[in-house]
Parts: sequence; C-alpha cells; structure tokens
Amino acid sequence: LRITSYPEWADSKLFEAMLRAILFGELDDASDAG
Repeated sequence: LRITSYPEWADSKLFEAMLRAILFGELDDASDAG
C-alpha cells in the first residue's frame, strides 16, 4: 500500500476488518505471552 492511496483503502470495510484482526491478534499474543 502507498501512503498516497490512504483515502482509498482507509474507507474499505475489508481494511477495517483486517486492522481489527491485527490489533486483536496482537492483544491475544500479549495475553498468551503474559
């Protein structure tokens, strides 16, 4: 992804879903590590 294309993919529901998956995935990893 290019920073210049931000407005295009920022509104994508798919991107939002992937972002949440990544964030929640990191939280889960942190919990497991803890």
